[in-house]
Amino acid sequence: DFLDEIDRQALGLKVDALKFYTGLPERDGEFPWTMDDEALVYPFYERCRQHDIRTICVHKGLPLPGSDIQYTHPRDMKKASLDNPDLNFVVYHSGFKAANYELPPGDGFIGENGYLAWTTDLVRDREENPGMSNVYMELGTTFGHTAITHPRICGHLLGQVIRAFGADHVIFGTDSIWWGSPQWQIEAFRRFQIPQNLQDEFGYEPITDEQKEMMLGLNAAPLFNIDVDAVHSRFPDDGLSKLKAQYRDEGGQPSNSQYGWVYEPGLRA
Repeated sequence: DFLDEIDRQALGLKVDALKFYTGLPERDGEFPWTMDDEALVYPFYERCRQHDIRTICVHKGLPLPGSDIQYTHPRDMKKASLDNPDLNFVVYHSGFKAANYELPPGDGFIGENGYLAWTTDLVRDREENPGMSNVYMELGTTFGHTAITHPRICGHLLGQVIRAFGADHVIFGTDSIWWGSPQWQIEAFRRFQIPQNLQDEFGYEPITDEQKEMMLGLNAAPLFNIDVDAVHSRFPDDGLSKLKAQYRDEGGQPSNSQYGWVYEPGLRA
């Protein structure tokens, strides 16, 4: 059963975390369930503790084809997190609904007062329950799905999750298996800023470079038992790294100088 499976993964694969899909359709022995089901899931949490696995990830929002949509809603995260304060819960996709990965054109997805289906529900739960400090919001697909084509949705989402959960509880993700090379998302995230008119109207704070560095990896590192300093020490002190550091120290702005071939008469190409 599933308790035997966690034993296998913990002892054989040495996993640091697990990921759940609560909205699975009923077929071949699979069925939907909720994260706060005391009879079904809480024994699983206890077995995780026995193996010192403290990070539980879960797919919420972005209902998969054939999934039971009510089990994909993140409403069950409140009780699960409050009942298990020693575990960390990573809510993938920040609970963002966007059924079938589709969004209406323009701002049609944004409701009154910046409401975003399901994400804002979880944001409100967090604002009303300070004890949910063990919940992290992950941005995979949600950021890639909105940053370019729906920047106002992206601004609302980042503004809300940072304000409610804190920049130290937001984790960047790309879902690059669906979106291809993640570099464009990384670059977009480094450049993205909550639109000024949304900051003015809704009180969102601008996202700082330090916060982006946290979200791009520093927040996730301790959840997955990664020693950042130890990892950095493995990289050689090469010339490119020194140039990058110098570039940052000088303000990180391009010089706008142009460089190319120098033509001298008489020289053969």
